[in-house]
Amino acid sequence: MFSWAVTILILAVLAAVPAFWGIAGLPAWVVRGLCLLLIILFAIAVMLA
Repeated sequence: MFSWAVTILILAVLAAVPAFWGIAGLPAWVVRGLCLLLIILFAIAVMLA
């Protein structure tokens, strides 16, 4: 389960980079929402690990 947590964290960071630099192809709120969702999933995965 820890490997899932690390994978989700990496995905969250990769989703956050274009959103916070302002180069997101999608509207920034969509990418920020995805980042928030991935961070929540990361926290759940850490608690279950």
